[in-house]
Amino acid sequence: MTLIISAYAYEHILHASDRLTVVRRGHAIGDHDIMANKTVIVIGTDCWLVFGFAGLAYLDGKPTDQFIAEAISGTPELSGAAIRMLSDRLALHYQEICERLVKAVVDAYKR
Repeated sequence: MTLIISAYAYEHILHASDRLTVVRRGHAIGDHDIMANKTVIVIGTDCWLVFGFAGLAYLDGKPTDQFIAEAISGTPELSGAAIRMLSDRLALHYQEICERLVKAVVDAYKR
């Protein structure tokens, strides 16, 4: 079960999620990907966006967090990089960030 909690109070926003992804093998359930995240943080020119997700652990054969990061950044292969440095900020507004992500997800589900 995925747990995602987001809250807004006065001048503070909190977002927390678990990281565990599991796989069923017969009747046993075990850890699947101990490096996965269920939250991706994106810093645009006019925003900080926090995407939390549940459901499929993989899209297009990639961990979902990596899929999201690649879709937004336009970088086709981020498996060797866990984070882009803050100095490498994307010159994207929130609307373009969201459009890139929506397009990538829709395209993935069409395949």
